[in-house]
Amino acid sequence: MADDFGVRPYIRFRHELVSARWDETVRRWHIETSQGDYTANVLVTGSGYLSDPVVPNIPGIADFKGKIFHSSTWDHDYDLKGKRVAVIGTGASALQFVPKIQSEVGQLDLYQRTAAWVAPKNDKTNSRFRQWLFRNVPGYRGFRRGYNQKGRELLAAILARPAIAEKTVQNMFVKHLNKSIKDDELRAKLTPDFTIGCKRMLFSNTYYDAIQQPNVELVTDGITEVRAGSVVTADGKEREVDAIILGTGFAATERPIAKRVWNDKGGALAEAWADGGMAAYKGTTVAGFPNLFMLLGPNTTLGHSSQTVMIEAQVAYVIDALKEMDKRNLSSVSVHEDAQTGYNEMVQERLKTTVWNAGQCASWYLDAHGRNPSIWPGLTSQFRKQLKKFDVSAYQITTLTNAEYAGRAGSEIRS
Repeated sequence: MADDFGVRPYIRFRHELVSARWDETVRRWHIETSQGDYTANVLVTGSGYLSDPVVPNIPGIADFKGKIFHSSTWDHDYDLKGKRVAVIGTGASALQFVPKIQSEVGQLDLYQRTAAWVAPKNDKTNSRFRQWLFRNVPGYRGFRRGYNQKGRELLAAILARPAIAEKTVQNMFVKHLNKSIKDDELRAKLTPDFTIGCKRMLFSNTYYDAIQQPNVELVTDGITEVRAGSVVTADGKEREVDAIILGTGFAATERPIAKRVWNDKGGALAEAWADGGMAAYKGTTVAGFPNLFMLLGPNTTLGHSSQTVMIEAQVAYVIDALKEMDKRNLSSVSVHEDAQTGYNEMVQERLKTTVWNAGQCASWYLDAHGRNPSIWPGLTSQFRKQLKKFDVSAYQITTLTNAEYAGRAGSEIRS
């Protein structure tokens, strides 16, 4: 795809962002990377929110003598065959890899802090006829995408009302659990005590079967320490292991990249978010950081549909902003503080009665303050409508002089 669309020449591989600093005097970003420095008129971050792994702070874990790695940094050189493996975490990551490794390992101890709602994954092979339709009938792909999207929008409306979600969506998950797990004790361990959607809903056709195999033990007692070759739980039991795989998720509400982005006053984005938590205007721009746009910024996570829709809406917003800046000869745009505050008050107010805030659980959607800087509480169509046009009135703007505009018109990002 990169070659087809001609973008490969513009990609700098193996360039880690060290820091990005806004220079108000020249109204440009100075970008330091592991492979050299660059300048840019506009900075767009696309680092995602499930990208920086979390390693749990368990006593003794640093002294473990066996193999240990996070699922997102899998050690493919380590052979799991016949090994005694401890998996910590039973979220989306574990649901994907546990069924894959269960048949290889000698013993698998699965440490569960909180049970998750799991439903079947509706994977079907496309027929040759449908593949033909996708390739040859104009508009069919768009129709199918729109059809799926509309169905997801209905789910968003349901999840905004916890009582309705329990009676509808949650009942479907309960039926799948009851059908899949016949052992009463195991089923009780796997039954969540919170409303569906409060934590991420999970889908798998193989997870329940895998954890019922003879070489798997589901452990629900909390881990108290990790020793050189074992894991110890609150009941005092010690289980010897050769390897530990961490399915412990990501720093979703912290965004480590925020420590590397600085404004002209010497303040990092992380500092701007230190007290009240992550916040942005329309999930895309942040007060005090001119010409900075974030893809999948605060409150753009979805609990009901595809993130692609949100990214597309933000990309359209950024493109329109660039066009507006060019048309008006603007050197910088910086969202007004009151616009950002008003927007976030609206989002948090809408979140209050949804399952994501009122579902009685602690999830990665919530930050240390108990605030939800993650979820977009409405329909994706509403978000797309809000970001259809760049609303320059919400921004403080700076205009280029004629000389500056002429200089920039023919310039490129350069090292």
